[in-house]
Amino acid sequence: MDVRSFPQGTRNCYTLKPPEGKARIYLIRASFMYGNYDNQDRLPRFDLYVGVNKWDSVKFDNASHIVIKEIIHIPVIDNIYVCLLNTGSGTPFISALEVRHYHNSTYQAEAESASLDLYQRLNFGSTTNEIVRFPDDVYDRIWTPYDCPRCASRGTNFSIDSLNGSVFNLPSKVMRTAALPINVNDSLHFEFDIGDPTLKFYVYMHFAELQSLQGDQYREFNITLNGNLLSEVKLHNYLHSMTILSPQPVRGANLSFSLYKSEKSTLPPILNAMEIYIVRDFLQAPTDEEDGILSHVCNAFCMKT
Repeated sequence: MDVRSFPQGTRNCYTLKPPEGKARIYLIRASFMYGNYDNQDRLPRFDLYVGVNKWDSVKFDNASHIVIKEIIHIPVIDNIYVCLLNTGSGTPFISALEVRHYHNSTYQAEAESASLDLYQRLNFGSTTNEIVRFPDDVYDRIWTPYDCPRCASRGTNFSIDSLNGSVFNLPSKVMRTAALPINVNDSLHFEFDIGDPTLKFYVYMHFAELQSLQGDQYREFNITLNGNLLSEVKLHNYLHSMTILSPQPVRGANLSFSLYKSEKSTLPPILNAMEIYIVRDFLQAPTDEEDGILSHVCNAFCMKT
């Protein structure tokens, strides 16, 4: 990956100018790979900002580690400022910066000032290690296969939502595989060690029935998150997706999911895909003076979808 480094100045910014303007939903993705581009053999660490609000810190496990930061953001002004802040631990740099426009209001946090910072976006039941993104996903979301050694996989060659698209515009390539228990009477369990109990999360779980059910077959299951009932799921519509999301942000040092079938269900629970987002409360609004902090300006490519 190419690198643009910023050895001068404490804060260096890019200006993204999407033609759709303010008050729209955008996916912003920043990518970084050190690769020892400066021949210093010293992994840098620096901060990433959206405007005047801290988005996250950028740090590396090794020189070949590719770090991708992705956030769903609704700007209150026409320009989106993405800034790199030198914290004294090495020269900030960036490998790629992208912005994608979302055409619906599906991904929105409860507070208008909050943005959704991607924690995980997972493809369940995949039998390959293929990462799915554009053109299979019209919004260029990146779906990573989830390794579940205690799960079975189910798949279909038919398209999902081919007749009636879902509001999430989920990629058929992701939704036509699913994870399920090896034993029909078992449950599905997934756990993510967050480590920081102060963080808040939104969870989106995506389902599609991949089996043409017969008259005596019925798939119904419950979902618990950290021991609390999140939802009851009934899958009736063959090859059509549905999404369950947490109505309120969830806190916890761990996110523990259990999917277990109801008493009257003849089939085990399944899960096709899941997204987990950290809530970033960007409480500080941009001002006219914010333009003064910008050192570098670029027009980012805005992909039409």
